[in-house]
Amino acid sequence: MNRSTCFDLRATDASWRSLVLAALVSMSTGIATAQGQVRPIGIFPSAELPSRYGFSVEGLGDLDGDGFSEVLVGAPESPGTQSLGTWVGRAVVIAGRDGHRLFDVEGVQDQARFGLSVCALGDVDADGVPDFAIGAPHENLNGYRSGAVHVYSGKTFAKIRSVAGSASDYMGVSLANAHDVDGDGVDDFVAGGHGGAVQNQGVALLWSGKTGTLIHRFVGTNAHDFFGHAVEAGADLDGDGTPDILVGIPDEDTMGSNAGRVEAFSGKTFQRLWFAHGDVTTDNFGHSIGIVGDIDKDGTADIVVGAPQFTPTSLGSGFLRILSGKTGQSLRRWTGGAVGDWFSEPVEGIGDWNADGTPDILVGSSRASHGGLTACGRVDVLSGLDGSILQSWFGSAAGSNYGFAARPAFDFDGNGKPDFVVGAPGHNGNRGLVEIETKVAPELTIGFNEAAIVTPNTVPMQLEVDTQFAGQLYLALGSASGRAPGLSLGSILLPLNVDAYTTALLSAPNTFVQNGLGIVPQDGKISMSFGLAPGFSTSLAGIRLEHATLLIDTSTLQFTHGSNAVTLRLVQ
Repeated sequence: MNRSTCFDLRATDASWRSLVLAALVSMSTGIATAQGQVRPIGIFPSAELPSRYGFSVEGLGDLDGDGFSEVLVGAPESPGTQSLGTWVGRAVVIAGRDGHRLFDVEGVQDQARFGLSVCALGDVDADGVPDFAIGAPHENLNGYRSGAVHVYSGKTFAKIRSVAGSASDYMGVSLANAHDVDGDGVDDFVAGGHGGAVQNQGVALLWSGKTGTLIHRFVGTNAHDFFGHAVEAGADLDGDGTPDILVGIPDEDTMGSNAGRVEAFSGKTFQRLWFAHGDVTTDNFGHSIGIVGDIDKDGTADIVVGAPQFTPTSLGSGFLRILSGKTGQSLRRWTGGAVGDWFSEPVEGIGDWNADGTPDILVGSSRASHGGLTACGRVDVLSGLDGSILQSWFGSAAGSNYGFAARPAFDFDGNGKPDFVVGAPGHNGNRGLVEIETKVAPELTIGFNEAAIVTPNTVPMQLEVDTQFAGQLYLALGSASGRAPGLSLGSILLPLNVDAYTTALLSAPNTFVQNGLGIVPQDGKISMSFGLAPGFSTSLAGIRLEHATLLIDTSTLQFTHGSNAVTLRLVQ
């Protein structure tokens, strides 16, 4: 058999199918156990106008016991369903397996802005499942605009408790897991509010996760500083064995009007450990804060701080600064790209993305434009060593504000690299969108997660491959029996279990998955789709079909890469 015949892509030519099937059989004699969780890389839009779904995002643990981690999403401008008014707000827990909603909860009053902040907690109620918190900074739980934080069970989704600030605190603008500050074995949390007794001086309230008791109230110094606009916690900065607290004060004026400031506080004594200022007027340094990891190798985690309104020529190009967690001294400073991008609107540590021994940084620029799409938004992973861009992602539509929120999450796809969740609250006229991104190559995404049987619909899929793989063969495969433990193909672990559906796709490519077999084009982007022909039994409803792709080098006939998996649920 010559190679040109082997890779004839006509569905009637079975020679290439025999080759691939033989390779699959010969290489799958030892089935590997996946390291970590394997999940679809998802795109989860909202149809509700105007909810700003994706304004806040958080990766959760496995709440429903199916082996896949979940995602928590806030939509603070949702009107809700109870005719309470506008900007009632809501929050949603998305199933990591297939994107369906496990939990959907709304605010309780007009203008509550429930879901403006969200936070993963540990197991607060000791039932073996991690729990979570949701902020509602305009809720009147303890007086006008006291703000509130509501803690929910990750197992039952029942509310465990609510805590509130004092009148005009606006507590719940920001939230962070403080880990175990009070030593009772349960995660605590800190909630920021930009109100306070003096107008907009700001507060940060440290709460016991176990009892809901207020541990400490940190208060800003000056009116209109917005102390507490951002909070972060969990790292032991002073080496006393207790997690410490970080507070952003983006409108503090020491270095000029709204230059900004960050302060670090001891979680044990509540005394200030150090502070750092922005550079000049309108920097808004302290708008965002993240814990990076130990960049300077002194044994203490370091801090990244965002200043999205830094303006060398005009408003909003942005910069970030990495500070020593031990001393607050500046270690690195990197500026953003174009004016108006709002580079560093969110900043987070994301672990060692490029395996060079130095922790790297996740940065959002929600107002960045790309490819003619104004304010589509951008997310970058920057090298913690030198600030170079390791990888970038862009919003898919003008005005999406992709990257307004971005949080590192679990290794959803099991490739051993940290993944992250991104919010695009401006997408589709402020309906909003959430995406889960990964470092896997190739990357397979799915337009939505359901396919109808009675009235068949077409579900779009997109495969994106690095351009260095142009000219290789790609092949879409599937499974009706799940992804774990998966199929070991030499060094590749494909997250599919071989079954009758796998064989069906091998026997008849480009049928269930249209354009599921072909040659990778020069731009590395392949559009595929799933569709059922009329006449399938409705008894198939509820079945989950998993899909992933393989790349094959046509010169060596070797498998080179496998993609993540995506899940499609059959419905009537």
